[in-house]
Amino acid sequence: MQFIDDIGTLLTQPLINTDTYRGPHHAFAPPGLEYGHDYIEARKGGDFKEVQFFGLTYALRYFMNQRITHGFVDEAVDSYRAHGVEIDEAGFRRVVDVHGGAAPVRIKALPEGIITPQGTVQVTTESTDPQLAGLRSFYET
Repeated sequence: MQFIDDIGTLLTQPLINTDTYRGPHHAFAPPGLEYGHDYIEARKGGDFKEVQFFGLTYALRYFMNQRITHGFVDEAVDSYRAHGVEIDEAGFRRVVDVHGGAAPVRIKALPEGIITPQGTVQVTTESTDPQLAGLRSFYET
């Protein structure tokens, strides 16, 4: 197993460029779940009562344009296991085989640059493949 040891490699591996605790979130979805939303919000409690939403366009262009491959899945399975967690290996292989490596998620967001109060939902994610409803949480990060 080869571990990621530099930021350049990390940024080009879409399945491990996330929080490790997200790996097993697919298992928390109830059996038969075909639809759901996850969201990102500006959490309450900080010094600033308003926040400016920006940067999503860049992140989407960079990260969501990367196609998942079986090699990425193999590497991610090893990496997550080294952290003591499992990912949805079968689900990500379905992404490769059925969706050509493109993440089957719909992302909706506020306009770039908008200023909103704390607590405002800024981004939502949802899976567009009913067999992969649990992946929406992985992509929320």
